[in-house]
Amino acid sequence: MSSNREEVSIHEPWHVISRILAVGYGLLLALLALDLDTTQSFVSIVVQTLIHLIPALIVFYWALVSVVKPHIAGVGFAVTGIAFTLYFQTYDESLTFLLLSGPPMIISLMLLYE
Repeated sequence: MSSNREEVSIHEPWHVISRILAVGYGLLLALLALDLDTTQSFVSIVVQTLIHLIPALIVFYWALVSVVKPHIAGVGFAVTGIAFTLYFQTYDESLTFLLLSGPPMIISLMLLYE
């Protein structure tokens, strides 16, 4: 029984490195989400934390997808990088762009590379 699906090795060097970068970037975003004003009520702190974790959850989602379908995750990381650029307006400062929008773009290129 031959399968029509394209076989992709999950151990290709670019894919492994891109997954490590994606998880590290997601952890960085999750760490930044913990920088909140703690003088408010507990419920407000929990809601703010969940809202601030959304970018990290998006990155973790694409990192998981990259294990099964790296090309789809590559496109997803590119869209995420563009969305971060537009939503967080990282195009105003180069350092902010490199820290917030650069990693998803680099990960995207690594996943799309064959």
